[in-house]
Amino acid sequence: MNYFPFNRKLVIDYKVDDKHLSITGLFITEVLKTATNQAGELIPDEITNPQLLNPDYLMRGRLEELNQSAFRHLTEKKWGPDQIRNGLTVIRTYLWDYWTEFTNYYLEENETEDDFYTGSQAGNKGPKSFRTWMNNSDPIFPLEYAPDDWMDSTDWADKKPSSWLDIYALVSLWSVDEAIVYLNSNDVFKATVWQERASILNLFFTLKNPVGKPGAAGKAKTYDPLKELVRELVTVKNYPSRRNAAMSIAPAIVAKSKELNMYFSKDNAPLTIAKWLKEMGLPKKI
Repeated sequence: MNYFPFNRKLVIDYKVDDKHLSITGLFITEVLKTATNQAGELIPDEITNPQLLNPDYLMRGRLEELNQSAFRHLTEKKWGPDQIRNGLTVIRTYLWDYWTEFTNYYLEENETEDDFYTGSQAGNKGPKSFRTWMNNSDPIFPLEYAPDDWMDSTDWADKKPSSWLDIYALVSLWSVDEAIVYLNSNDVFKATVWQERASILNLFFTLKNPVGKPGAAGKAKTYDPLKELVRELVTVKNYPSRRNAAMSIAPAIVAKSKELNMYFSKDNAPLTIAKWLKEMGLPKKI
């Protein structure tokens, strides 16, 4: 059993006669049914939409908007259905490999593999802390460490992304699907977290000015001022562990990112900083 997110089978049809479906065939919203009079005007009383009476409709409606936005972007970039499914599989494989590597090489002494089992199938096996779940289930942060030549690799043989925006759209589709899993099981907190991630990704690929890779060739240089501050702050004090150091200096790094107008997740800050410290070999006594 794979306990990471996105552990579901992809489907072919994303829409049936009366329902909008996610990439794994999960119900998002029903198809809005309307009627018009002879003049072609909408008849409000003839609108049939049972979800209007359910509290989760606001989330479902937004998730359907995000779902359609991602598909619209990919369609405009000439991605066919089979190519989209292949791309979704490539994204999933990369993230699963990343999370597996993290559990093998980057765990702190107070962490276990279970802390990275954040898929809906994990149940009680996963982390007991919502913050740990939120940090370790993030699909956006791992993209920073994708190889520079990833988009040119044979993984994408069926359809190579034209830019990182295509990858954002694919991850957004997975994020919507994950949100629906939790919404259908009435876990609104986790559904909201995944919806927020899909919204962030949607902002990336719908901007008029394209943005580049969030990794070594893109955001890495952007993050240099933050990394230098991390290096400076960690040498000021003797920290008992890398995690303790990351947690301690995170507020200062988040504040600096705001000063520089950078996107730097407050919730993911300790995990990001801990990885930077690992790469720097700091603190030296650890």
